[in-house]
Amino acid sequence: MYSQPPIVDTDSSDILSLNSRRMELSDLTIVRKIGQGGSAKVFQVQDKITHNTLALKVISKKNLNSDLLKWTLIEQKTLLANTGSPHLLSLDASFHDSKNFYLATPFAPLGDLHSEIERCCGLTVERARFYMAELILGLESLHGQGIIHRDIKPANLLIDPTGHLLLADFGLSRNFDADPEPSSLNGTDVPLGLYTTQTCCGTLNFMSPELIAGRPYSFSADLWAAAITLYFMICGKAPWDSKVPREVIRLIYHTSLSFDEKHGPDPITRNFLLRMTEVHPMDRMTMQELKTHPFFRWGDFNWEAVTTGTQEAPVTLAKLDRNPVPTPGLRIPDGQRLKSDPFPEFTFTSPRMACAATYAQAEEVERYCMPLDKRCPTWWKTVKRTLKKL
Repeated sequence: MYSQPPIVDTDSSDILSLNSRRMELSDLTIVRKIGQGGSAKVFQVQDKITHNTLALKVISKKNLNSDLLKWTLIEQKTLLANTGSPHLLSLDASFHDSKNFYLATPFAPLGDLHSEIERCCGLTVERARFYMAELILGLESLHGQGIIHRDIKPANLLIDPTGHLLLADFGLSRNFDADPEPSSLNGTDVPLGLYTTQTCCGTLNFMSPELIAGRPYSFSADLWAAAITLYFMICGKAPWDSKVPREVIRLIYHTSLSFDEKHGPDPITRNFLLRMTEVHPMDRMTMQELKTHPFFRWGDFNWEAVTTGTQEAPVTLAKLDRNPVPTPGLRIPDGQRLKSDPFPEFTFTSPRMACAATYAQAEEVERYCMPLDKRCPTWWKTVKRTLKKL
């Protein structure tokens, strides 16, 4: 577990309030590039002031169309709304300049679940059950906020430093509000119900039949994708074994999940998966029904321990690199600060990024932000002495 720097509550002008800090790209040391897709790149970075290790998603504004802009703004708002949930990735900071949008989140050094599944050539049912439970808790929290994810898959599930699961990548999510989304069903504009949408998006192998068909859908589409994710965990592959999109769609519509009779999962797990992947959404298990299914009453599984975070997480095969060497010459081309900000609500700094300060004060504040194991023996005395002066 990584220590967080202390939060100093003071009105002194020597140390700025936490909310007054405006993070910029120059605040960050670029360590390495960890991913890329579309107009976005993801980097491992370290904040020069707090020394926190972060994942920085950089979305280029070049050729950013209206849809991509909308998804970027939605992702920022969703990450912000996730604050306080132990199973949802949340926001440390967001800012933008003339060239890019930036989203800074806690860094997951153990990688994503997809990589872990590949390392292990599939997971045991016991491990898969634990991750599935944490995924369900994450979805329960997300859906409770009125948000549907729409791209649940192993690659979008991160493993935090303690081995627990974090639901991430909210670029395709929708936060339902009081305004119903219009439907083009049968060529007419009919208002959809609250918590219902019709946009076709996501990753094909994990998309539900109603989503693919362009019919109105709701939170149960996420539960379908969660079931396919569980299948992927146990079997090491997606159930629809075809690289031809049209064939995948046909299989999703017209075939049930198939299992290896010799090496496949037990009957209870099979029943759980089949009941979560009924073609018609109304026939699928609800959130409450799946939580009480025998799949989660197996062995020593304890919902209360998983919910409270006291259940020990499975050991992963990923290696934790605590002192990564920065890639030489790696940099992110930054733009100019905007004189007139068209998206003022996008700029945010979390209280987790404690010790906000100007560069002139950064060296003084640095003493309070170092990891506990690197602080000198007189650290607490220094803190108390400083606070008395404020």
